[in-house]
Amino acid sequence: MKERLNKIKQPQEIEQLKQIVLKSLTPSQQQPQAQTLPPAATKKQLPGIQTNSTITQNPVTKEFAISLYTDPLATQIDIIQCIARLDASFPNSFKSANDKNKFYTILTERLISNNFTKQRLKEAVNYFIDTKTSFKDIHIADIVNFDKQEKLYSYHEKCITVQQSTTLTFNDFVPVKVNGIMYYRLKKI
Repeated sequence: MKERLNKIKQPQEIEQLKQIVLKSLTPSQQQPQAQTLPPAATKKQLPGIQTNSTITQNPVTKEFAISLYTDPLATQIDIIQCIARLDASFPNSFKSANDKNKFYTILTERLISNNFTKQRLKEAVNYFIDTKTSFKDIHIADIVNFDKQEKLYSYHEKCITVQQSTTLTFNDFVPVKVNGIMYYRLKKI
């Protein structure tokens, strides 16, 4: 693996990967990104609220979940490094340079659209490298769908969960506001 990674460190190859990523970025995205936190007043109104994580809704069950990744968004450098690692791990995976460019361009666009953080991107690529035996049948979704999430409970679900549990209490939940509606997640115990 180290031999492959050393091969990719050639300036020409790094520059090619960088160009693929840069083509996918808008001018505002080409600078390192940092997430901004909401005003302190918001935090005081709702102590413990999770403010800088991605919240998603399952389209089938309509349940909400919150991403456990709260670190800053991935920058272009982070994306380039992860693409270089993928390229080094699966060196003969594309029929042509054009196919490679198309794949990495779409992957970059999807990573940005899905608000990948640095840690989530690193773990997604590591998981992909560790679990894929062949790059032939890969899909961008194999990387983009990687996330560690925690279920969000409505007030009603919170009450039922506490009632049915012998160890949980109302104090074991933290409020999270989603589209003006209050939900709750379990505290880290």
